[in-house]
Amino acid sequence: MYRLLFLFALAPSIICSAQMTPLPDPGKKANELVWMHPTQTQASVQANEYVEIGFKLQQEAKKRIHNYLKERNVPGLINPFDARDLDVVFTFSLMVEGGKVGELSKQVNGFFYREYIRDRSNSDPNMWKHVEKPTLFHIRGRFTPTQPGTYCVQATIKAKGMADTKTDVTYFEVQAAVEPGFLEIGENKRFFEQGESSFFPVGQNIPWPDCNPTVDPLCKTIQCGGIEPWCGGKLTSLHSYDVYQKQMTDLANAGGNYMRLLIAPWNLDIEFEKLNNYNDRLNRAWELDRIIQKADDLDLLLHLNLHVHYPLEETSVYSMFCWDYADIDCYGDDDPYCYVDELGLKTPKDFLESKEAMIHYKNRIRYLIARYGYSTSIGVIELFSEANNIGQATGVNEECLLDGSLPNKHPYHRQEGYAALVGDWQQQIAEFIKVELNHTEHIISANYTGTPEFTKGDDTFYSPYVDLATWNNYTLSINKYYNITRDVSNFQSKRQKGNITKEDPPFLDKPIMFSEIGPGAAEVENCDNNLRWIKAAWKSSFSGLAGTGMNWSEQWNPELWTHLGRIHELMKQVDLDNGEFTSVAGIRADNKVDYNALVSSNGSKKAVGVLHNGTVNFYTRREENDCVCSDLDKWGSIVLFEEYREARSMEPSKGKNALSLPKMGVLNRYQIEWYDVDTGQKIAESMERSSPGGKLELVHPTMSKDKSPLMYFKVYRLKSEGF
Repeated sequence: MYRLLFLFALAPSIICSAQMTPLPDPGKKANELVWMHPTQTQASVQANEYVEIGFKLQQEAKKRIHNYLKERNVPGLINPFDARDLDVVFTFSLMVEGGKVGELSKQVNGFFYREYIRDRSNSDPNMWKHVEKPTLFHIRGRFTPTQPGTYCVQATIKAKGMADTKTDVTYFEVQAAVEPGFLEIGENKRFFEQGESSFFPVGQNIPWPDCNPTVDPLCKTIQCGGIEPWCGGKLTSLHSYDVYQKQMTDLANAGGNYMRLLIAPWNLDIEFEKLNNYNDRLNRAWELDRIIQKADDLDLLLHLNLHVHYPLEETSVYSMFCWDYADIDCYGDDDPYCYVDELGLKTPKDFLESKEAMIHYKNRIRYLIARYGYSTSIGVIELFSEANNIGQATGVNEECLLDGSLPNKHPYHRQEGYAALVGDWQQQIAEFIKVELNHTEHIISANYTGTPEFTKGDDTFYSPYVDLATWNNYTLSINKYYNITRDVSNFQSKRQKGNITKEDPPFLDKPIMFSEIGPGAAEVENCDNNLRWIKAAWKSSFSGLAGTGMNWSEQWNPELWTHLGRIHELMKQVDLDNGEFTSVAGIRADNKVDYNALVSSNGSKKAVGVLHNGTVNFYTRREENDCVCSDLDKWGSIVLFEEYREARSMEPSKGKNALSLPKMGVLNRYQIEWYDVDTGQKIAESMERSSPGGKLELVHPTMSKDKSPLMYFKVYRLKSEGF
């Protein structure tokens, strides 16, 4: 395995006796551990299933915390969200023969918790709200054991101005695992595995809970429904979370296995209005608990982004003025980001350079890891979305409208030293997670729009604390899908062809994903009957990426998502990690047809890929009666080269126009099967022989100009047992 098991050697900090006692009656004494999950009196779980433990604080500590949360001006306040005020650490140890503590232990941080219910008793859904459900056990710890056996656990409590204390010690049994555990990077460092199996993420951006009327008509009656980010600083409605879980269910039912969720300030973030105080937003943290549990129920993995970039945009280019860094009073209740308001850090650059801001931000990260780091339903933790957009600003006039005549800022790309500053800030966070928090269970990724400026000092992709490189691909060129294999290969090729540039970076021995993929121009977003969405999903899957490029558009279209189900079923047949699969791409000399494929060089050679008729594109499939879509000629040769301006049916070609797979061995006989991407039905099959040079010609069925421009194929040796 590339990743380490998260149970690691520690000097045991607790003493467990061989005598196992039943758990105490809940809640009668301070510092007695009580099981929250599972709920039975004597806990017993399977490996890779989490346990949650709570305890009641001593009265004095409880009072000091209560005074802080009530904002009382009295001595001895304790902020339960600040590790300098309250530091609770649970130590879980696997016991060995004789009832002794073994060498395998894990320490996890405790977190302050509130319980809620959703109150829908009012006939007006705008009045639905979270109501706190009383609990004695505000301090919780969560842990997922990966090995069977008997465990003991104890917590230590360090509270400011008080003597250190410990809880009692208690025990639980862990049975052999039935479900796979945490997602890991496979041995070839290009793809993922979960348990003993290859795992290929196939999914979609469903970025955050909102109440979109497309998903649920009830949202039409809810204030701000569908426009939450732009709605005067109001937090999203309670019903948004029900709608979100419906979207998750639709994705799973369509066959997807993966989705990206971004923590945003209007719905799930724990810190925006108040610095280092999450009390008013713990209902949002509770909702994220529910989302993670729903993902577990649906067998979906989450790509969890910890911080959307809008709060660190100086003024948001997307007009989210209530949630950006600047205090622009476009709405009467605009509340600036707490780092501006309370620390006086006037620009995002000030934020990045502030040691005090880093202390508070690490507290936020610490809380998120303590609360959600247990979950095997989180596949990847992404540090920040589009880090190169930190500090960007658009011109905004007095009417709070975007104004192109005003200066536009993008300091990451234009200001000396800024890229290095952003890279250093991210790497500090990644190191904090991996080293100080000792959280190695999850894959950590860094994200950009496009690739980072390595030559300007941002080497985040190469950090030992970052496991996965992700960027958002919004290029508009019709050839983008063919070019993806080249872009990925430029990073993962060990051959340095010349001076290091952004286009020719140093070798990166890590997997790559596109956290977002899209057309790159709002004008053509809906001008092709979803053709580019379909192309992005299929073509990216065979381009060398570790998972499907996750479309940003069509976030509420489960009928379209059935394509993800077909890709998922296909990729389950491919053992990417053990098959030594690499991506190849080819394009005809006339540029009209291209393919992306994964080819196995291990054992009996095989390949799987998708063929693409580029003449059927967003130009030839646009809605002519739409005034925007009918005006695509203005793009000219930027994206609409002559060979793509007329849809044409394509026959297989010979000679210089022929398409062929490389690395298929000398004179081997292969079965080639062709399938319809819209139905999964087999279209045709043939037997072909590879050339003396190891190339296998792709003799494909006719690609009709009036049908899908895509068909996928499987290739396998005739002497083998099949694909």
